[in-house]
Amino acid sequence: MLKKMRSFSRPITIAIAVIFVGGMATMGITQMFKEKHYVGKIDGEKIKYKSFYEMVQQTYTNYRRNNPDKEITEDVIRNFNEQTWKQLIQQKILNKALDEFDIKVTDQEIAEKIISEPPQMLKDHEALQTDGKFDKQKYLRALQNPEVDWSWLEQYYHKMLQYDKLKNMVNSDVFATREDVKTNYTESNEKAQADIMAFTTDLIDSVQVSEQTIQKYYNEFKDKFWIPAQRKLEYITIPLEPSVEDKKYAENEINNIYDDLQQGDDFAELAREYSEGPSAEKGGELGWFSKGRMVKEFEQTAFNLKPDEIGKPVQTQFGWHIIQVTDKRTKDGKEEVNARHILIKVEPGADAKRNQEKIAFNLFEKCKQDSFAAPAKELGYQVKETGEFDQEQPYIRGLGKNPALVSFAFSHKIGAVAEPFQTRTNDYIIASVSATSKEHYQPLAEVKTDIIKSIEDMKKMKLLKNKVDKMAAGVNYNNFETFAQENDLEIISSKMINVKSYIRDVGKNAELNEAIIDFAGKKAVSKVIKGEKGYYIAKSIKYQPADMEKFEKDYASVRKNYLTQQKRTNYNDWYQDQKEKANIKDWRADYFQL
Repeated sequence: MLKKMRSFSRPITIAIAVIFVGGMATMGITQMFKEKHYVGKIDGEKIKYKSFYEMVQQTYTNYRRNNPDKEITEDVIRNFNEQTWKQLIQQKILNKALDEFDIKVTDQEIAEKIISEPPQMLKDHEALQTDGKFDKQKYLRALQNPEVDWSWLEQYYHKMLQYDKLKNMVNSDVFATREDVKTNYTESNEKAQADIMAFTTDLIDSVQVSEQTIQKYYNEFKDKFWIPAQRKLEYITIPLEPSVEDKKYAENEINNIYDDLQQGDDFAELAREYSEGPSAEKGGELGWFSKGRMVKEFEQTAFNLKPDEIGKPVQTQFGWHIIQVTDKRTKDGKEEVNARHILIKVEPGADAKRNQEKIAFNLFEKCKQDSFAAPAKELGYQVKETGEFDQEQPYIRGLGKNPALVSFAFSHKIGAVAEPFQTRTNDYIIASVSATSKEHYQPLAEVKTDIIKSIEDMKKMKLLKNKVDKMAAGVNYNNFETFAQENDLEIISSKMINVKSYIRDVGKNAELNEAIIDFAGKKAVSKVIKGEKGYYIAKSIKYQPADMEKFEKDYASVRKNYLTQQKRTNYNDWYQDQKEKANIKDWRADYFQL
């Protein structure tokens, strides 16, 4: 017991995630070390490469400690870097705020928190459990054990309580009146359904656009046609493919399993033990299927087998299969089989991966010395080219999200070749800067067609409004459908919506939604309402008022939820503001494969 308790004494890094904002981009660590010394700057403080790399390693160590049985995939590894960077930014920003607000925490507050709210990692520790459940008495006795160093837990709660106090201070002026809560509740729960008559610009004949109007539009909205500096890349993909030995291994494996089946071994047991398909846990069961559901080779074998017959191994794009048909039938005039299978995939092994890496780096060296296309052609690889991208655009059309390559492209000249990098699908990519352009305004000749379209749309919308106003005089609740049919107008039926809903084929139109809600069950049609693609008139169909009795009954919890959301929004806004003020510089692309 004491030995187990001492395990609590080891230093433990606990990432205190007070807020999580934005999406999680993934990145991985490359072995290329650059000569620069900093990975970024946060609020004027430069972050050393060595310090940040050690933090990433600690993130990895913590993950491995808490998830000993989980596979460390490429995606997980790429995530460590971004998680660490976000936590570092958060730490720097919040700690600065703690100093500015001079937020203190007493020993008594820490002690009370430790006693009343043990962290989940301790609740899950076997030394603090009885019959598989957390034992509060064992926990309290452990806290009094002088052999156990609890300083890490004190530090954890000290920081957590500081952050809680900071959050409360930031949100100290957030309040919710009864009217605020009621309005929010009503907007979320008052719903209605409507039919919507759509008037589109198809009702307007072609319009004329003069050269003078085109030039005026271009001059007035010229900023729309500003193009930042851009780059393009040529690239070669070196796929990870199974070697001859890998293919032979899979074939031998499936043949050995087939031999076991011929000796009388149980199909389902072998499937559960060896099959690499998703049906393995079910003994390989695939259920009933008709022709056209499976790939050609699989289907041909399955439909040629008799019930209970086991077919010889067959290869498809997914690997090697052994198929057994357990039953056959005809349903709705179609022949069906009930089958199960054992799948052995043909996957690249360690030798194939080493060979792929060797090819990639050898080709990289040749590309640096020769034209980019020549070595690729010699080895039978196709050279492709990306779309244009700018420096603020981490996503490269053709290659996906890769901030490191973007950084490379904008810091090197045409012909420069980036070191090979591996994709999520384990392909190697070699890329070279193939084109550059400076920031500029697109000339009128390039954007003229788009300008004409924009002007035509504006003119048509103006003419359409006049036409719709005249037509709308003849629309009422009783002739709504007939009017639409006679004038060849589309009617869009909404689902039950609230004021914030998105309506299919219409979009998010607050004015239209409010008009539909405002019918409040009355038989009526709305006024003409403008949308992005045309004009609309809505007819009431169904109304569901907000349940105000439930509101009164649950007011306390409704108010609490509303206030929690308001505080969360306020805190996130405050945090984003602090991030902007911190003027964060991210140079990780110089060290890590993003």
